[in-house]
Amino acid sequence: AEREILAAITMVSDFRPARHQLVELRARQGRIGDAIAAAEDLLREGAGVNPLFLNRVAELYLQAGRGEAGLARFRTAVQAGHWIFGVALARLQIGSGDAAGAARTAAAVLDQDPLDEPAMAVLFRALPADQRAAATEGRIDRALQINRRAVMFLNWKAILIEDRGDRD
Repeated sequence: AEREILAAITMVSDFRPARHQLVELRARQGRIGDAIAAAEDLLREGAGVNPLFLNRVAELYLQAGRGEAGLARFRTAVQAGHWIFGVALARLQIGSGDAAGAARTAAAVLDQDPLDEPAMAVLFRALPADQRAAATEGRIDRALQINRRAVMFLNWKAILIEDRGDRD
């Protein structure tokens, strides 16, 4: 498979699907450092900037024991205003044991996009149960004002109501 992927890349150097496949193949082979290097090439070119891929790259950094390098990389991107890196940064922070930092990062992403479900999922996960309602309810209500049919936000609202003892 690698030979064919590399042949495709040789024929069309900016063939993104093949380059994404190369990252995944190398990760499956256990060549995590090589997978990260291939992913970083895509990110430098702006070709890998989608939330699913960014989350995969964050996982690779953690898997390789290079969480600090991933944190630095993603933090720099967020500080430069590239909020799409925010959820992946927050996931790296959780994976590195910094739940409070993850909560701050997820909240900052939600400030930019109140309907960002992955950011709210990270915020919900990062907060201790006794802090969850205070930190999320206003954000959930704001999202529901924007889109009353935002199913995941309705679910989170229901969880908060249930946590207050109202099971109905």
